[in-house]
Amino acid sequence: TSPAAVFTASTSTMNYTGSSATTTAAATYNNLGVGTTSDTGAGVAYTLGGDTTVPGTLTVGNASSTNTDTLVGSTFTLTLSGSIATPFSLTAKGAFSAGTSTVSYTGINGSGNVNVTTATYSGLIVNPSSAETYDVAGSLTASGTVNVGTNATLSIASGITLTHSGATLTLNGTISGAGTYAYQSATAFPIGGTISSILRFDATNNAQTMSNRTYGGQVEIYNNSATNRTVTMSSSTHTLSSHLYLNAAGTGDIQLDGSANNPTVTIGGDLDFTGTGTGMEIIAAGNGTWTVGGR
Repeated sequence: TSPAAVFTASTSTMNYTGSSATTTAAATYNNLGVGTTSDTGAGVAYTLGGDTTVPGTLTVGNASSTNTDTLVGSTFTLTLSGSIATPFSLTAKGAFSAGTSTVSYTGINGSGNVNVTTATYSGLIVNPSSAETYDVAGSLTASGTVNVGTNATLSIASGITLTHSGATLTLNGTISGAGTYAYQSATAFPIGGTISSILRFDATNNAQTMSNRTYGGQVEIYNNSATNRTVTMSSSTHTLSSHLYLNAAGTGDIQLDGSANNPTVTIGGDLDFTGTGTGMEIIAAGNGTWTVGGR
């Protein structure tokens, strides 16, 4: 019987540079590259062959190539544990096709923050073993589960939107920054962790539930469809440290419903109706007490 093959990455760099569809080995690499050689051939798809860990840098494509090479996540977990600022590098000729994969950022950069690469993800995890901030500097989408671990701060830059169209957000850490977390799930927004970025309850595709908790940043109740939508407030206390805006951006109405559970609501900033569409913006306050600190 032949002995099993063992790959020890040490400080190596493994580059896959195929000319046709290629499956990468499930392994723990140091640095990993796919399509990193400059060429004029057709773009190549490199598909993960299993769960993969990269403690260094993952690079996709070569900016000087004629066509785009793609890393395909398939159904696997890609763990980026590099203790560097940018553990996942998509060049100008590199792309990521998530499939139903999960990308897990776990690295701790001793010299600063860790960048979350701008891409379309399925599952997205930021979960370091000790405190770290993960910067979202470009708008991105996550269509699966998003998990912000206890030691993680997911910081969304001003003018940037992280659109979460998946069903589940696990929030044990912090979502911060001057940018927007667009929450589209029909699952009630979690009550754990800290949310201080702008939070958009995007009810365009379904009704939503606004949980009783502290919202540290601006909250927007939003609908950009032709269908009337409702965001229902849970019972107990809702504390909004900043503004509350209702925005019917399409032809459908948007309603914030407090009448079902009669919560106590404190708004530190303004309460305003900011819609740019023709739908109506409605608040059904119920019998709870609403206190507005702004206008």
